[in-house]
Amino acid sequence: MTLRSRSLNCRCLCSRCICSVRFLSAISCGTICIALYLLLVKNTHVPESLISANGISGLLDDNILKYAVETSQCQIPEINPWDPSILNFLEPDRGFPIDCRASHRSWTRIDGTELVLNLTAIHESGYSMTSIRCCYRTIERVEQPLSDYDINADNYVKYSDKCHSLKKERQKIDADFIRVHCVATTPPLLDDVVYRDFFAIPQSESDRLVAKKITEWNSKTKNPDNNTTPPNIVIVGIDNNSRMNSHRNLKKTLEQLRKMGAVELLGYTKVGENTFPNTVAFISGYSEAELMPICYNTNADPQDDCPYVWKAFDSAGYLTVAAEDTPYVGGFNYLKTGFLRKPCDFYLRPLMLAVLTYMPRADYYHTDCIGSYMTEEVVFNYILEIIKRVSGKAPVFVHSWLTSLAHHNYNNIRFGDDSISTFIQSLGETTNTIFFFMSDHGQRFGPIRETSQGWYEDKLPTQWVYIPPKLREQFPDWHSSLQENAKKLTSHYDVYKTILHVLKTYDLENKAEEYYNRSISQKGQSLFQPVMENRSCDEAGISVNLCACSKPEPISVDDDQVKAAAESALTYLTNSLPLDVCAKPTLGRIVRAGYIRVPSRPIYVITMVTNPGDFLFEVNVEKEHDKFVIRTDLLRMNKITRPANCVSTNLLERYCYCL
Repeated sequence: MTLRSRSLNCRCLCSRCICSVRFLSAISCGTICIALYLLLVKNTHVPESLISANGISGLLDDNILKYAVETSQCQIPEINPWDPSILNFLEPDRGFPIDCRASHRSWTRIDGTELVLNLTAIHESGYSMTSIRCCYRTIERVEQPLSDYDINADNYVKYSDKCHSLKKERQKIDADFIRVHCVATTPPLLDDVVYRDFFAIPQSESDRLVAKKITEWNSKTKNPDNNTTPPNIVIVGIDNNSRMNSHRNLKKTLEQLRKMGAVELLGYTKVGENTFPNTVAFISGYSEAELMPICYNTNADPQDDCPYVWKAFDSAGYLTVAAEDTPYVGGFNYLKTGFLRKPCDFYLRPLMLAVLTYMPRADYYHTDCIGSYMTEEVVFNYILEIIKRVSGKAPVFVHSWLTSLAHHNYNNIRFGDDSISTFIQSLGETTNTIFFFMSDHGQRFGPIRETSQGWYEDKLPTQWVYIPPKLREQFPDWHSSLQENAKKLTSHYDVYKTILHVLKTYDLENKAEEYYNRSISQKGQSLFQPVMENRSCDEAGISVNLCACSKPEPISVDDDQVKAAAESALTYLTNSLPLDVCAKPTLGRIVRAGYIRVPSRPIYVITMVTNPGDFLFEVNVEKEHDKFVIRTDLLRMNKITRPANCVSTNLLERYCYCL
């Protein structure tokens, strides 16, 4: 029986239960249905917290409501990750995880900076070193002139002309990235490629700038007045992953985080609609609108001059790492040029571009496997190898982002649970690493987003922060403040302030002074200091349409004010579009409406469908005197399935039905 059919049977069973067993309440039957779903569909232990004396706990019911955040300015309910309203939508697209090790030969591996031939595996595959010829080519980033570049400037790689022969069982590699392939030397597959793989080999010693930083830290730690290496800072991001989705699908990961003493931020809220504005907030301290006039004017402009925080760490002598798994839809490259020069000391992008050229793709933007490893394992191993290689020699700042796990289907993140939990455990074992396990936003599209629970999940991404025991002892107020802030309203801007807080603590020579001075006037508060109890969404840098602190009260879609607000939203949408390439939208229907009571003005929250395209939007419409005003973007709630190639921005991609 497939996973999909199991879930259907579970729902039918629950329905029969309500009809035939009269003495069971609907809530009790709901509990049984959830338990069956977890056991049959998810093969998951039913959480004890799910079942109470009264049935299901944590539903969005005013009579039994509990709050994750309950301050004077913000009340966010403690949501049940297994709420019955969303169970129908938790069916994964694929029933079983992909086994990369079973589907790909493991003829080579990396040991430090050496490429090792696995002679046993070669023989087990029916080959020998006399029946195959193996070699590797180096992969290099191609950099265009600063005065003459195009929008694909960050997308070019080249291979070495020479394919270096592999004749010894071990061979030293001096390149950051390589492609290995073997061809058959005997019939019937003569000259056919019978093996291909890709590897990242971070070069900590041969890279001149990296070696210089290590040398400088070596001289510092010999000084008896300054003999402590600062902690590593690692950001581990998973795209499109709400706090509740982590609780549903990352059981091992969350168990590991709790075991290590990491703190979950229950009121952590997104500040932008998609990946880029949220990334900009925690990596620069600016909103997207604030950043553009500082360092780029259009999406075609490179972001090399943007004050991303890795530059502050670079100024202070840190080794810097940028590692993403999906180069074409990454945070800095989707509909953008990206960088003309590699932004960090270690930049994984060239390898991932090469992989997409030769490896089978799951879809146009990513591949599940790179050789015998899951794609996320390759990213994790790259990071761990860098940290291991320079441990005790120099501190490391890492920005890593995984899009492929949950971007296409938020249920599929469960297939990465083992590798994520193993990676996090390994990070903890480094003993001197502060890390953030986070996401940019929750589920923005699809059926869950259209539920009451989905209204919250979209706005509340997962965020866990870990301080190693050594630093908890050294800075006990950091950890106590973090625990206190767990039940307060926080946002991406706070992560930026937090990592600058750590850097400034150890930057005794004040080398990143420019960033510290600039941050004084920027939004956000360090999570290692108490956050204001009475903080509002506006003070946290969260716009009203993304704020989860006040749930809209339902109001009839036939209300005259609702209709007028929807027409105003349609006019706003129309005026935002280039009508020479986009169809003029019309109002299909108003799906639902809500009303948020705020002291200064009433706000209507309208969910409506526009045509052509059946676009589903949520929009906040404010009433000022006798006029309706839209101050924030319309939020697209159903997935973009039709190409919007006639426009070139993320916003218009969500708005436009191309002619």
